[in-house]
Amino acid sequence: MTESIFESSSGARVIKQKKRRGSMFWGLVFLAIGGVLLLNYMFGINLPLIRIMFSLGIIYLGVKLMFSSFDMRVEKIASSNQAVFSKSRFAFDQGKSDQDYDTVFGESVLDLSDLDLGGGSKEIAMNTVFGKTEVILKEGTPFIIESEAIFGSIKSPERKLSGFGENNFSSPNFDSSQPHIRLKTAAVFGEVRVRFVN
Repeated sequence: MTESIFESSSGARVIKQKKRRGSMFWGLVFLAIGGVLLLNYMFGINLPLIRIMFSLGIIYLGVKLMFSSFDMRVEKIASSNQAVFSKSRFAFDQGKSDQDYDTVFGESVLDLSDLDLGGGSKEIAMNTVFGKTEVILKEGTPFIIESEAIFGSIKSPERKLSGFGENNFSSPNFDSSQPHIRLKTAAVFGEVRVRFVN
């Protein structure tokens, strides 16, 4: 399998490989799951969602094996704020008050333990789709976490959100009028873990 690495205009390190076409398949998977959920909620038609998802997973593996012999492309992106089909250690820019980070079919770590709140509050959006993200905060840092999970989980030592739903929780020393970290997390078939260090 041939690989080529280059820098994009945004500074992202892009790795191109021969293989691709997962996006159309996953689009169809989401449509199927949405259709099943819609039938369940609107019309009371109960379909075995777990069995359907398992079947779709088997179909995906078959399609992936079948297309692995064809000349298709997969782009891996690893940058300071994106991990797509890759692993990345994200870097927070102290000069910005808000930043977005995305992990799609990958793994990432965002270390905020050295974050200086002297310049004011920071707002961070962390989106994880079919991946895993770890956020590291320093103990004693005032924060609020606004979390949303869709077939995913968001975990911290104090709280855990799994499956579907939204949840907000904050540190005991959180005061919205004082500098703090506002972390907006979303996990879709993925996991976001918040860990605290001294």
